[in-house]
Amino acid sequence: MDLRLQGKRALVTGSSYGIGRAIAQGLAAEGVNVVINARNRERLEATAKEIGSNVAPIAADVSDPAEVTRLVREAAEALGGLDILVNSVPAPVFGPFLGHGDDAWHKAMEIKFMSYIRTSREAIPYMQQAGGGVIINNIGAGGKAYYTNHLAGGASNAALMLVTTGLATELGPLKIRVVGINAGFVRTGRIEALINNRARTEQRDAEAVTQEMVAAIPTGAMATPEDVADLAVFLASERARQINGTIVTIDGGMMRTL
Repeated sequence: MDLRLQGKRALVTGSSYGIGRAIAQGLAAEGVNVVINARNRERLEATAKEIGSNVAPIAADVSDPAEVTRLVREAAEALGGLDILVNSVPAPVFGPFLGHGDDAWHKAMEIKFMSYIRTSREAIPYMQQAGGGVIINNIGAGGKAYYTNHLAGGASNAALMLVTTGLATELGPLKIRVVGINAGFVRTGRIEALINNRARTEQRDAEAVTQEMVAAIPTGAMATPEDVADLAVFLASERARQINGTIVTIDGGMMRTL
């Protein structure tokens, strides 16, 4: 299937590793010119070289408003415009409710929720200049169902689900689609951190916690970053032109809700 992505221009945040990296790689494989982003410049540059010649790195801390402005501006300049924005930054805040002070809650919202708001706000004018575009928010199923020790991060995800749906309504007339991805358990360093945190809290073995989590997935396996990337690449394409304001769950059937 021709996804009609050749020559498109994309910025993918949080893309030096994990799901963001896989999405950037998937887009690049379809002929998209991609700017990848993370805070660690050395790791980011190494990732860009590994993915291919149509990938450029721009290091920036997306929790800093000034850095977001610079990132989007430099990405648009490097690419000659902007057609696709993929927000893919995790909220690395784990632990029980009583273990979180205000700082933890602010961190969860500032790193993920506010970074998505800011990058979208900066990217929209460039997409208007291009005659349209796509914003893909990699959110997380923890915003729809409670995961142990993930209340702060889940609250950030829930807020992003509402923003995704509302923004799609506002931007539709501008030919800018906004869609979300709610991934369940994905084999990344982030899920390992969640497992280890839960194991410590419950005084259990991490492997036992992992097996319990996998057992709750009807397909019998966690998703890979590439599974999520395949979905993101399709959603970014012209083949998905009528998918707008939708949040797609990819969790192997674990979330048994309408």
